[in-house]
Amino acid sequence: MTMAAAVSDWVLEDGLFVEPRLKAAGLRHGMTAASAGDMGRPELRAAFGAPVTLKQVHGRTILRAAPDADGREGDGLVSRGPGPAVGVYSADCLPVLMWSDDGAVVGAFHAGWRGLAAGMLEAAAASFEGPVSAAVGPHIGACCYEVGPELEPRFAPSSFSRDGARLMLDLGAEARVRLRAAGLEDSRIGVSGLCTACRPELFSWRRDGVRRNMMAFIAPL
Repeated sequence: MTMAAAVSDWVLEDGLFVEPRLKAAGLRHGMTAASAGDMGRPELRAAFGAPVTLKQVHGRTILRAAPDADGREGDGLVSRGPGPAVGVYSADCLPVLMWSDDGAVVGAFHAGWRGLAAGMLEAAAASFEGPVSAAVGPHIGACCYEVGPELEPRFAPSSFSRDGARLMLDLGAEARVRLRAAGLEDSRIGVSGLCTACRPELFSWRRDGVRRNMMAFIAPL
């Protein structure tokens, strides 16, 4: 029997958004807030070091965390303890953190509509052995994300809605559809309801028109 979907959302604590299930699991993680700077903050660097990040290209390439991976092209990183923290940047796209039940293997993945259509989340789930959980961080919501009709064939009908003549895409709903298809039970999937375009403490490319990013990151146990 399918278990109920995970009910949780990211909460701002000491300048970082944190996810309750990840916090309960003892996994060091977070998402930087527009109002609190970035990973250059001394206390964050002391706690996490410098997370390995990639040059994101809206694809489905996933790399293993290693010094030579930093700055390479890709949209996902997987780290095994005692490996480094890994992070992805986002401003409206989906930041997705995944972790194994024992917390020894974690991943950070970036997916906008192009990444979702390319199968990033399916590839992310397949990069783990055994059960995996996922936390989709704050992203632009269906309330604010108007798209063209050319995207309709790419995604589940349930991921779209209409606001008058406007076609709206729910990236979080599509992420849930794809994670389910990849084998995750509803109880292992958490999707944030925080919209980057609605919340002033979050960056939004669509709202602000400024190329700034937040970072979502996670470290293995």
